[in-house]
Amino acid sequence: MCVYSLVLQESLVNYETTNNAVKGMTKYDKLEEYLTHRPAMKGKCILSFQEIEEIIGQKLPKKAREDQFWWLNTFMSKQAEAWLDAGWKMAGLDMHSKKVKFERMTKQDLEELERQERIIKGAIKEIFTSNDVQNGESLRTKRNYRNLYRFLKQIPADQNQVALSFKNIGTLIGARLPQTAYSRKSWWANKISTAQGSAWLKGGWLIENIYLKAEIATFRRKGERLVRSIPRYVRGLLETSANLGKPTPYTLAKWIRFCRRVGWYFEAKVLYERGGLNTESFNDEECAEVDEDYAVCKRELYRCGQLLQEMTGGSNHVKN
Repeated sequence: MCVYSLVLQESLVNYETTNNAVKGMTKYDKLEEYLTHRPAMKGKCILSFQEIEEIIGQKLPKKAREDQFWWLNTFMSKQAEAWLDAGWKMAGLDMHSKKVKFERMTKQDLEELERQERIIKGAIKEIFTSNDVQNGESLRTKRNYRNLYRFLKQIPADQNQVALSFKNIGTLIGARLPQTAYSRKSWWANKISTAQGSAWLKGGWLIENIYLKAEIATFRRKGERLVRSIPRYVRGLLETSANLGKPTPYTLAKWIRFCRRVGWYFEAKVLYERGGLNTESFNDEECAEVDEDYAVCKRELYRCGQLLQEMTGGSNHVKN
């Protein structure tokens, strides 16, 4: 069996697992937090399976100890999503000694990962295309859920949770929800292949909790993948004249902090100087934090410039 077949097989399992469950926070968020806060100068990290279990506060699944493909670098599994979103990749695995090596991702790593994701998702899309008919969702029903999608897209960027009654949702789509929505939580699965799931997932939201007796659904904004959104926005600032969607000041500040932590000093400088950061709504502490993050990144870039000048006898000048 070829590598892509194995990758597709594993991704298909992950796709069904993550999309058929009503998702909230995952147990691997603590691993993401641990890697995110690793010192920027440390580009490698070796952890035993036991150390990872101590970080996440529970046992790894049996599959992690038996199947090397559980450790694949793919955004379609919740475990890999944790280290990828932190800016790291799985770079080595020793199933005998139960140790895994992580390395910080480069831009080339991210581009290759996205290329592979497109191939895999294309194959999965073909497999699940027939689900719309099997689930009995007509084109008319799909059009109705577009109003739910539009509503969720209009929610302010700084609001990360929203609660809607089933009646509210019925009003938005112009029809009462089907009876299964009132009796089965599976109807609310975060599943892109259903009309309702597609509406909130494409709108940037996940179902967090369903209260069948109270007839209320709570939505949580999908986690932002900084390792993708930051390079994309910086590239837009530097290379295109297109009208970019402007992040909020608090989002920009968060991005700059992330860049400082993972060593993306150039990106942090671009975001601070060209990203349109407006700190008028910040308090004194928030202003001081973002200014400090910028100063640290600029200082690291200056050190790089000094090193280059020393190696070239001062004949080159690095613009900081």
